[in-house]
Amino acid sequence: MVKSFDNLFNNLKRTVNVKAKNQENDRARERILISAKKEFAKKGFHGARMGEIAGDAGVNKALIHYYFSNKESLYRQVMMRAFGLGERKEIAIYTDKWQLDPPQKLYILLYFIVSLILRDNDRDRYRLLYWEIVEGNRLHVQGIRQFVIPLVNLVADIMREGIVKEEFSTEDPQLLTMFMVFSVLHFNLDREIFGDSPLFNELYGNKNDEDVMRTLINNIFKTLSPRNRWLTVPEIPEEIIRFLDRLVEVAMASSNEGYAEELFMKLKEVIE
Repeated sequence: MVKSFDNLFNNLKRTVNVKAKNQENDRARERILISAKKEFAKKGFHGARMGEIAGDAGVNKALIHYYFSNKESLYRQVMMRAFGLGERKEIAIYTDKWQLDPPQKLYILLYFIVSLILRDNDRDRYRLLYWEIVEGNRLHVQGIRQFVIPLVNLVADIMREGIVKEEFSTEDPQLLTMFMVFSVLHFNLDREIFGDSPLFNELYGNKNDEDVMRTLINNIFKTLSPRNRWLTVPEIPEEIIRFLDRLVEVAMASSNEGYAEELFMKLKEVIE
């Protein structure tokens, strides 16, 4: 009996040790990715040095190559996370599927997208994306195709659904969606660049996130108004707004890990 307990204890001890080791490995890998993001954001792919990344992460270069076969592999993982395309976390969302009309669906998507953009104050992400463009768009096209285009297509498809039901009217849903997304991106980028200077107030008149959200949504719905009928902004239940705010909080809390695309897909499942 004692021997059986000893064996059981030893097995449990080995299991705990393995779990602890796996957790330490996960932490080391994450430190490498965070340090690599800083290094690539500062110097670009070509200027970044693996030794600098190792030193900042508190690991040796051999461990970097254990997790990432080479510099290209490490850069790819950093960039995919920057685009919101990190490893799947299998995030569970516990809510019933909502019964919504096209204006409500559109409002919810606009609210989610604009909130994500306005709350993104990660300057290293912007630097990464600019280096990516300067150095030849190694992964930029893939990121746009995997995340930006599906998001834009969903918004445009909801506009088209509203057009069929005679609730919306617009000449080009795709173009209108692109204008909306990139106008908010431009506002946030200017805020990151000029936010501490008088120039930002000269450009935007000291507007805050609520001003941007309200102005954009009001004008999108005005633009979509059918002929001879004024389209009002729909009422959205408070619990749905709280749900969306929580979803954005999760996205921001895990922004280094790049789960925005997964959260978007979960939201898509709920509203479609």
